[in-house]
Amino acid sequence: MAKSKKIWIADDDESIRFVLESGLSEAGFKVSTFEDGNEVVNKLDIESPHLLLTDLKMPGRDGMDLLETFRNDYQKIPIIIMTAHSDLDTTVEAFEAGAWDYIAKPFDINTAIEKINKAISEKKNVQKKLSEKEEINLRPVSYTHLRAHETLRYLVC
Repeated sequence: MAKSKKIWIADDDESIRFVLESGLSEAGFKVSTFEDGNEVVNKLDIESPHLLLTDLKMPGRDGMDLLETFRNDYQKIPIIIMTAHSDLDTTVEAFEAGAWDYIAKPFDINTAIEKINKAISEKKNVQKKLSEKEEINLRPVSYTHLRAHETLRYLVC
């Protein structure tokens, strides 16, 4: 699953970035780390990740700001929020803003890896279902087009 999947980590805590980068790299992910949300948004001009793992509260552009940016412009990228300030209101707010999942700090690196793999897998399944649905929705249009073309050809000949 992890092969060549790009994971971005945004957290103002250097030790969290280090632990996540080490664990996720060891698990086979390609990891980029950022000190704040502004760095993430600037990097989006160049490339995008398969998943963003971001701290909720950071100086400058925080996790909620990133959720809004991704929801508006990068809906297909799942975001997992991390925070040491977990409470029900914050959790609900993050999910309502588009968070894929939520990790309370301190966390177990294996749990984080499981959540990342699950988010990437579910994202792939959702995209596949949407693609199938679009294909099904297009068939009647294509069929109608074909029938109209056949009818026109019959009338002209």
